[in-house]
Amino acid sequence: MEDNDRLLMAIMEASYEQDDRRKLNCLDAFKIAEQIDVKLTDVSRICNQNKIRISKCQLGCFK
Repeated sequence: MEDNDRLLMAIMEASYEQDDRRKLNCLDAFKIAEQIDVKLTDVSRICNQNKIRISKCQLGCFK
């Protein structure tokens, strides 16, 4: 399985549906990057490509 496919599958499993949008908690994004051994920017890129919003940002950037 290609890395992007593994990453997308992990993101989809960890994300949730809320207000008609798919979301991924920021903490889960960090965990996925560490578990799959990819850069956090790769997680962000896959989320952006699949219209998955980052929620509960640890830095307060996203709400």
